[in-house]
Amino acid sequence: MAGSVSSRKAGAAYTIVTAFLILAVVGATAQMGTRIYQAVSPANTLQVPATIAPEELDIRGLPERVEIPQTIEVQVNVADPNPGQLAMALLMDLGPWVLVVAGLLLLRALAGSIRKAEPFGAANVSRLRKLGFVLLAYPLVQAMSSFLLGGLLDSAELPQAVGRSATLHLTGAVAGLGVLVLAEVFAHGVELREDVEGTV
Repeated sequence: MAGSVSSRKAGAAYTIVTAFLILAVVGATAQMGTRIYQAVSPANTLQVPATIAPEELDIRGLPERVEIPQTIEVQVNVADPNPGQLAMALLMDLGPWVLVVAGLLLLRALAGSIRKAEPFGAANVSRLRKLGFVLLAYPLVQAMSSFLLGGLLDSAELPQAVGRSATLHLTGAVAGLGVLVLAEVFAHGVELREDVEGTV
């Protein structure tokens, strides 16, 4: 009975991860397609995130106890983008999607091994290590996207008041370290199991 319940849960996890993987691929394709459509459509603009200092805006009549942050996030329309600007925008968007799809593929493989009742094996140790490195790569991809965004905004010759919108999240890196530690725990467990099986 417990085995069938566990099998159902593993099957459900596999199905959920597969659904998220499909959504991620569709989302990435849609975002890339939207970028290209914006660039070649009659409007011929690229929308990119940026920031602006509040003193550059005429903001009045805010309710009591409401404060304006040091920077305000805005969307900038880059008119008549050239191929280089379009390439920077596509690469800026593509990096995070690549990590998401790679992570979901690894999670799907992990869920598949559980569904086959083979969770503790060398293959899953390798998958966990890869997943850890994927998570560790997230801040690097963010930095690359920020660099590309800065280049795009500079090439658009925008006013000095407009800056790049960039936030560095270290949560992924911490999660990546945790997954790498878990991978080594799995590796140790696999070695112990092989030693036990070798002595039987």
